[in-house]
Amino acid sequence: MEHEYLFVFRTRNHAVHVKSKLRDQGYTMELCPTPRKLAKSCSYSAMLSCKALEVKEVRDRISGLNVTLAGVYKVTRTGSGRAYKKIHSFSAVK
Repeated sequence: MEHEYLFVFRTRNHAVHVKSKLRDQGYTMELCPTPRKLAKSCSYSAMLSCKALEVKEVRDRISGLNVTLAGVYKVTRTGSGRAYKKIHSFSAVK
């Protein structure tokens, strides 16, 4: 079963770069501003629908692109919007 995952980047340029590289590898990501409740500063995110087992593969591919990934969140739609559950944190990864 597929779920939505939000990959949060420190900069818009990193998000655009990752989207381009992963598109070449067959992934479809949608870029969006990071929700305010997830980041204090301006950052950008990429939304990806995939199976839970694919998240690690995508995360590993992103790590190989020399960009800063702030975290990965599983997205759940609620009656009033979306809820986010942090599943990976990468504060030390660059």
